[in-house]
Amino acid sequence: MIEPSPRQAAGNLHRKDECLFSVRSLTPPQAARNALAIAVQIAQETVHDESTIDQVMDASKLDFPNESFNAIFDFGIIHHIPNWKNGIEELKRVLKDGGELIPEELSLDTFSGFPGRLYRSLLSHPYEQMFSTEEFVQHIENVGFGINGFKKANPFKMMQHFSLVACVQ
Repeated sequence: MIEPSPRQAAGNLHRKDECLFSVRSLTPPQAARNALAIAVQIAQETVHDESTIDQVMDASKLDFPNESFNAIFDFGIIHHIPNWKNGIEELKRVLKDGGELIPEELSLDTFSGFPGRLYRSLLSHPYEQMFSTEEFVQHIENVGFGINGFKKANPFKMMQHFSLVACVQ
């Protein structure tokens, strides 16, 4: 079990000696990229915290030096990345030794059964490249993370997802 939840942990990161990088997007369509650029501009103008970084970039080629962050939080974005394995490897590269990757993610498992098949007909995702929960966890371990916590959730039997805490070893 993960205590606190990934969202609570992200909200608790506020000291200058802690870094937060929230994965938000990878090469979205131009309209979405423009919306993200506007959102980043608004965040930069309204959040005056030197420990916060708001940028839009390709998750498989992050423009940060090796070992830049103590923690990376992902709230349902990695499953949108067609080449998600490269994205995971890049996230590991920018995490410091002992740093934590804390994703809260959907997987192919989310879009099977009911109501998952309905969501699949309504939502646009790279389903052909999307991971299963098991495949995601296996890749996390294969690239050198240790799993310190794992939790599956399916609130109201409507949206199956998982959270985990993975530490760079």
